[in-house]
Amino acid sequence: MRLRKRFKYKLFDKNLRFSLGKNSTNNKIIQTAKEEKPNFYFYNNGITITSTSFKYKKNVN
Repeated sequence: MRLRKRFKYKLFDKNLRFSLGKNSTNNKIIQTAKEEKPNFYFYNNGITITSTSFKYKKNVN
């Protein structure tokens, strides 16, 4: 949530699916959104994160 508060919608600016254009996978996602609304979340609930660097900080709580 801290990242979302800091960067707001910039976190979602580079939607990788958008750049792929119309292909079979994107068409299936659109079809699911139109025809299987209750299942859409279960079929498409992942996110992709891109970064130039990454550091993992272990939560000690």
